[in-house]
Amino acid sequence: LQNSKKSSIVFDMKSFDADTPLARKYLSIQSEIDEETRKKVNDNMLGLEILAVQQYPEAKLENVKWTPTGKMSKRNLPEHLLEGDFTLHKATRPIQA
Repeated sequence: LQNSKKSSIVFDMKSFDADTPLARKYLSIQSEIDEETRKKVNDNMLGLEILAVQQYPEAKLENVKWTPTGKMSKRNLPEHLLEGDFTLHKATRPIQA
């Protein structure tokens, strides 16, 4: 993807899974969350009020540009700037992260 303007990323929104043990470990979150709470969060996120995955099973990031910043992360990994046009629920907006 580096410096490519015609790349895209498609997100399978039905695969959304909140607050997994692996994600908590990656983010150095020491506390645990019970499965019942995780299920409630996932049901809420996937439902009509937020992601509405039955109507909108995919989100897309198009016109992707991936640019090295020249900086290193706290984990001593190279940082990059990700830019593109993000589409969720048929609404497209430019993003930069």
